[in-house]
Amino acid sequence: MKIDQEKPEVDETKAPTNAAEEIAQIELQIKKAQLADLELQKRERELNLDDLRVRIGDRETKAKQKKQDREQQGRTFAQQRAAKEAQQRICTHRKGGMINPRDLSVLSTGGNSNQCCHQAPDDQWGHVGIMSPVW
Repeated sequence: MKIDQEKPEVDETKAPTNAAEEIAQIELQIKKAQLADLELQKRERELNLDDLRVRIGDRETKAKQKKQDREQQGRTFAQQRAAKEAQQRICTHRKGGMINPRDLSVLSTGGNSNQCCHQAPDDQWGHVGIMSPVW
């Protein structure tokens, strides 16, 4: 004789009439709760990935901005250095130089040294009344 061990159909709206129906109803509730928990875990992982993508995007944006800022600073420093060198090239207050009988321009334009007479040894510039007030 074969005994059929099928689980009875479970109707959650009815109160269980025997132990088998009650067990089936409890198992169904457990499975529904597990399914809901898995769905919430999946949703949480998706949100965590979204947050991570946003943070990575922010970091990349900040890194690009810092790089652009450094490049701009480099261009600014190069422009300032070029302007300073141009002012130094046209400066007539040079130190040193030998007077050559064929070239007496040293007497009117100053020496031929790379250092100007108002330039300190540490490459700091001072104020000379003839020169512009800011060096």
